[in-house]
Amino acid sequence: LAARLHAEGGEADADADRTQQRVIDTHLDEFFLARIGQRCFLIEHYLASSGSSGAEQRPGFSGIIQSRCSPFEVVEQAEADLGEIWGEICGDIPLLGVRSDET
Repeated sequence: LAARLHAEGGEADADADRTQQRVIDTHLDEFFLARIGQRCFLIEHYLASSGSSGAEQRPGFSGIIQSRCSPFEVVEQAEADLGEIWGEICGDIPLLGVRSDET
């Protein structure tokens, strides 16, 4: 009986350890992917800012950052693109709305 209880408890501990390891792995994956993304962004911005990428400076940009970026316009364009893609896939385009305090 003791051996059976020990074996069942060992299996439960092993399951808990595997679950905990999956949680840790997920968090580490998210952390390192975010770091990689930030590093790629910074490298691309630096190259564009320094002119060492061979590309000309674009008017209205500092590196890859648009000086007068309008988040409203970015979201509005994303909404239009999403509606177009959704329409091709499903046929019906959902009613989406974008509101802004910009004037």
